[in-house]
Amino acid sequence: CIFEDGRMTGIFDNLSLSGGSCDLAIDGHSGTLYMLANTDGLIDLAALQAGEISETEWLRTAVAMKDGAPADFFSGSVSLDGMDKSQTRIPLSLRRGMARFDLKFNTAGKAEVHRVTLRNAAESVFLFPVSGQYSPEDVSRKDYSAEFREQPLTADTEGVLHVYEQSTGNRVVISVDAVIDGKTEVLTKELEEPLKRNTIYTLTLRKDTIDVSLEVSFDEWEPGS
Repeated sequence: CIFEDGRMTGIFDNLSLSGGSCDLAIDGHSGTLYMLANTDGLIDLAALQAGEISETEWLRTAVAMKDGAPADFFSGSVSLDGMDKSQTRIPLSLRRGMARFDLKFNTAGKAEVHRVTLRNAAESVFLFPVSGQYSPEDVSRKDYSAEFREQPLTADTEGVLHVYEQSTGNRVVISVDAVIDGKTEVLTKELEEPLKRNTIYTLTLRKDTIDVSLEVSFDEWEPGS
């Protein structure tokens, strides 16, 4: 969709990608172009336009869970103001609204993971990044888990858990249920920093002669296009 002078003036539905690009028919190079992907059933652009949503409200629109899980949506924007009218290709990168947890084993003995849980996980997220704020004020929270009891994880695994970008001031805790050398362990770590969208967090299980620990590190997730 396009916003000009704070109003939604155009909607583009059912766009198809070809070679990482899509065709749009726009009247001019002014305003801001916003792009969404995988938001079916979550965002009704026609209803928002009919309700005369302002651009300020649009930028604080939140996305809820879909079928009990975070929606794997993408969003991005680009300003059209000042672009040459002869410019026909407009670069725009889409970023995921979710964070991803990967699992890494660093144990000398035998280890397997049965469940990964984010306690007090946010159930909604802003459609676009909001400076200095990672969750809506009225966000609801609950524990969100990925289960691997039928096929426990025994090797490094990507994408064991996907969650929305969120603030972590409400005792957000990552928890891993594991069996290490025959002993059941529940490893936890409280997250002090916000979980940021389009970011990969790596959970590393370690075991030494003293204890078992859980370490968390992060990297930027490759942007979509």
